[in-house]
Amino acid sequence: MQGEDRDMRVEHHDRRTRNTGTKRHWAVVLGALALWLGPRAWAQPGPGEEGTYLVGTVLVEGPLHTDDVMGSAHRIACEGRFCLWRIIEEMGPCASYRCANVVLTTSDLKGHALGASWSLSESGEDFVRFLGPRQVEVLSRRFPGYAGPDPDRGLDGMNISRQVLKLSADGRKLTRDAEASRGPEWRYRRVPPAEAPQVTPGERRPVSESVLAQARTACEANTTMLPWHHECRGKSCMLILGAADERNDNPEEKDRFCGSLCFVLVKGSEVRRLYTFDSDDCVTLTPSEYVVSSNTGPYGSREDGKWISRVRPGYMSFNDTAGAHVRGANPYPVREAKTFEAARALAPTVHADTLLHVTWGQKGWRGTADLSLAWQMVRVGEQLQLHAEVDDDVVVPFSADAGTGVHSDHLELTVWRPARDEPSVRMAPDRTVLRKLGVLLAEGGQVQVRLWTGSGDAPYAPVQGTWSRSEWGYSVDVTLPLDVLQESKPLVGAMLTVMASDADAGRKQESLMGHEALLRFWTEWPPSLDEYRIRTEGSLEAGR
Repeated sequence: MQGEDRDMRVEHHDRRTRNTGTKRHWAVVLGALALWLGPRAWAQPGPGEEGTYLVGTVLVEGPLHTDDVMGSAHRIACEGRFCLWRIIEEMGPCASYRCANVVLTTSDLKGHALGASWSLSESGEDFVRFLGPRQVEVLSRRFPGYAGPDPDRGLDGMNISRQVLKLSADGRKLTRDAEASRGPEWRYRRVPPAEAPQVTPGERRPVSESVLAQARTACEANTTMLPWHHECRGKSCMLILGAADERNDNPEEKDRFCGSLCFVLVKGSEVRRLYTFDSDDCVTLTPSEYVVSSNTGPYGSREDGKWISRVRPGYMSFNDTAGAHVRGANPYPVREAKTFEAARALAPTVHADTLLHVTWGQKGWRGTADLSLAWQMVRVGEQLQLHAEVDDDVVVPFSADAGTGVHSDHLELTVWRPARDEPSVRMAPDRTVLRKLGVLLAEGGQVQVRLWTGSGDAPYAPVQGTWSRSEWGYSVDVTLPLDVLQESKPLVGAMLTVMASDADAGRKQESLMGHEALLRFWTEWPPSLDEYRIRTEGSLEAGR
């Protein structure tokens, strides 16, 4: 029942390649920037090199100005004979925030730099700590969207990597300890990847004057719009209109359109606008997708934002969920099937197994064997099922004398009330708790679910389930009606915190680990572009 709320989106490895135009742009931008700033701005030592990084400098907390570095120094921690420092080498403003080189380095206890270096994330999403006098853990959290909005592939796209580093006896070198860096690999059960379906080219058809007139009317443009792309598959066609004065006739970019674009779905006699893009957006055609990018990256570079299916006109292009392993749940698609077993085969698995997932009691967490969590949420009709597997080297079930059960091993489920009444559901700082449930490991393999309030607790009959011991800890299956997650219908999404609580020594709560989940209940997977926009943007007004 304790713990601070925190965004726990973490790792998913995108199975698709990024826009090659973005990479080319990056190369040009960084090359020009290097010439402008000079060689010293890019003189960051490579990871693991025994170098002379800042040797001769006495590090103090605050601004740092040397012949090679202009930025700031921040002391992280000291242990034994050494201290760890985060050095931020400023490079000036990017499109959305400041760019920087960030380096982990070492000093003695008096601040004399020793020359060790390890590259950290320029976004600052790194957690660094000593595990021992000469052992360092680096947790790096990265966003797929870099400086701009995260590209939505239907699953949480944040990535967390864990590195354990060895510090040399003289403090001058950091090297990766591969064995210590390994996570609980057994948990990430893989399924063979499905063979990619053969993509057959769509049929290019001329646009009739009648369809073009209807499309122009639907797009409500203030300028003359021309058909830049028209492709049909079966009875559905995708038509892209662009402003006549923005057409790029470069043959090398025949599959790339930029400017004030309008996507129109033509299906029989229906001619309907799907989406209108901003003037600085570009759409790149791949064999199976329309990839939308914007100038939201560093120094105006392009970042991919949306993937729209080219194979199914009018639908999004999302990653597969079957067999997917992610380390965050914002968003989390709740897959539906005729049975819970069938739905679980489709559902992604969310993992919490690093210190960044511990929202309370970080000092009490001793590693993945002490507490880690993997879970799935699925749907059959009006019922949901949460399946959770918990690693716990000392399982402490609930007993009759345990009071509310907080100081026994349990799950905590917090349902959040949306900040305001709207069709879409978003994580918001001003949300309030709708209900908080404790899932206790009772006798006989049954769970006892309690409704926890500030003034006490009471049994909560709508949620039922079972639990059992496993080789690594225990597993839990609870069934709950959709009504538990909502106050009104229809249910388009829900905010749910899923936590595992550990209580080893003296029957006292030691730590909480888990995720904040933005659950999405799609009617089909992947969703149509219309449904996607209703449930993520809250409106179809003006086709935007």
